[in-house]
Amino acid sequence: MSNKNKKIAEDPIIQRQIQTEIWTIVLNHLASLAAAGREQELLMAGINTELLTILKSQTVLSLRSLSCDLTETGLLWDIGQLCRMIRLASVPKEAQELLLFGANNKVMANYLRINAAKCKEWREVLEVESCFKARCVPDKIYKKVLDELNALCGVHTPMNIPIDALLILAQQHQVSLGAMWTELEKWDNKNEADK
Repeated sequence: MSNKNKKIAEDPIIQRQIQTEIWTIVLNHLASLAAAGREQELLMAGINTELLTILKSQTVLSLRSLSCDLTETGLLWDIGQLCRMIRLASVPKEAQELLLFGANNKVMANYLRINAAKCKEWREVLEVESCFKARCVPDKIYKKVLDELNALCGVHTPMNIPIDALLILAQQHQVSLGAMWTELEKWDNKNEADK
């Protein structure tokens, strides 16, 4: 197995150290906001007056000690979830939308010029509903979806239908963009063969 594919074992001691560092940063920031006279904002964020008083009176060392105590009482920061959220935040909004509606690699390449490797990386952090994972149009709605795609092909070529129109169909019929794209490719190939 290559080094690239080896999974690094999680170390609980290291996790606790990181948790303590996170708590220290958060508590220091809250204390600095309180000391800077931004109590009203902190109150509006849900921090009560008792906690504000405590934060204002803490030293750097006492905040560090409090961070250690908080870590010992339980790991409130899910490092795995934090990593996932950071990865999710790096996915462009327009790519998220298409992927959440089941865009396959060809849809992503056609509309956003995104390669398959990047799509795979982004799909790993997105939670796509099962109806948008299908790669063929379900029998129950096949005729209806194809009629609407056919109507769009009356105005546009199959590969140039605006993505907004396909997204509307995907939402309306709960069918994946990838499934519709498969049908559009068949029509496009047929049109090319007829020329």
